[in-house]
Amino acid sequence: MKKFLLTILLMAPFVLNAQEANSHLFFKGTPINGSVAKFVSKMTEKGMTVQKQADAIAMLNGDFDTYKNCDVIVSSSNHSGQTAFVAVVFPAKKNWEQLYLDYSTLKSKLTSQYGEPQTSVQKFHIGKNALTEEEKLEAVKNGRCEFKSVYEPVEGVVTLSVEYRDEIGCYVMIAYMDRINSGLE
Repeated sequence: MKKFLLTILLMAPFVLNAQEANSHLFFKGTPINGSVAKFVSKMTEKGMTVQKQADAIAMLNGDFDTYKNCDVIVSSSNHSGQTAFVAVVFPAKKNWEQLYLDYSTLKSKLTSQYGEPQTSVQKFHIGKNALTEEEKLEAVKNGRCEFKSVYEPVEGVVTLSVEYRDEIGCYVMIAYMDRINSGLE
């Protein structure tokens, strides 16, 4: 699980607005703040179940928005010891159409919440323009698909992306990085 978290942390961009942040990002109506144990306790009150937990990291499972059975990774920062990072790994999809539907639906919801993304890339790194659904899914598996939108509210960074891991498959992920607790301010 630590290897997976490190991979996710490396994917999250750390560029923020120069504005001063006085509050935290929220996840499921809860500020991303406090110890991991305290934050996890708040998530269990909201119906999530703990899969694994240590001092600085936890893996939960539960519903997020209208999506069922999502994995949620919670981590603290070495900088503050406070919860700084939350990632939602949405259920894996076996076809591009469903994967893209998740991505575009979540992008629309994040855009209505945070405004237009500061950066957004949606492309395949393959030599031809017309791709079949199967070729698009293979591009995700082979690291030749770049679908990522980065939102930079004053409170932190929110990254939406299409990802692939052998042990999971093809999935969409949202990563929340709190500005104050991650030491990004």
